[in-house]
Amino acid sequence: MPAECATILVVDDEEPVLTAAAEMLRRAGFDVLMATSPPEALTLCREYPDPIHLALLDIVMPSMNGLELRECLRTEYPGIRVLYMSEYNHQEMAWRGVAEIPGDFLKKPFTSSKLVGKVNAGLWKRGAATA
Repeated sequence: MPAECATILVVDDEEPVLTAAAEMLRRAGFDVLMATSPPEALTLCREYPDPIHLALLDIVMPSMNGLELRECLRTEYPGIRVLYMSEYNHQEMAWRGVAEIPGDFLKKPFTSSKLVGKVNAGLWKRGAATA
């Protein structure tokens, strides 16, 4: 799927990270939706009229973690692909209640080429919708 045909939802409670990731993806040709919280992301998705192809989710967020948000998104959008990101290592995430990260993971901070490469891989990966 070419970038100019894909819509990416980026959810991160840290606004500078959210803005930077969105800008990197826009420069690569993606349509980008941004949300600073899981509830905002769910509302945005319900109001957005077109398909959302991939969600880039921060794993550790205050109201709901990225894994919980993924489950909510999959209820309404079963084909959505998911890529997780976090500044925390696996031990720190476990301490925050995230024992295991299913699917693809991107460590913060990241470069534009790393982000775009992971997103493109997620869009093309078979079975990514179940990750």
